[in-house]
Amino acid sequence: MLPYYSLERSVTLQTATNIPMSTPSVDQLKRAIAVKEQIQRLESELANILGNTTSAPPAKRKYTKKGTVSAAPSGEADEQSDPKAKRTMSAEGRARIIAAQKARWAKVKKAKKA
Repeated sequence: MLPYYSLERSVTLQTATNIPMSTPSVDQLKRAIAVKEQIQRLESELANILGNTTSAPPAKRKYTKKGTVSAAPSGEADEQSDPKAKRTMSAEGRARIIAAQKARWAKVKKAKKA
């Protein structure tokens, strides 16, 4: 459950005299197990308080070729978005964009003359 450390790894402990010990004692291992179990209980309690029913990390976001963000695949195909469908623009919409761009160019050209 805790990805940052593991009790199975070789742990180097130090005594009060700073002499490294390579193997923990049985009492230290029992205490470590008790602490780990307490941490797991507290994490599950926190998840219940926050409303998380699972302790899995959030799904990673994937970026498509056009730079848009989509959620990670959930196993279900979206019926609304077909990746092969090409988006088209109406002639009226294109005309509005062209008119707005020409107005911006005219504004810049006018500012240069002034």
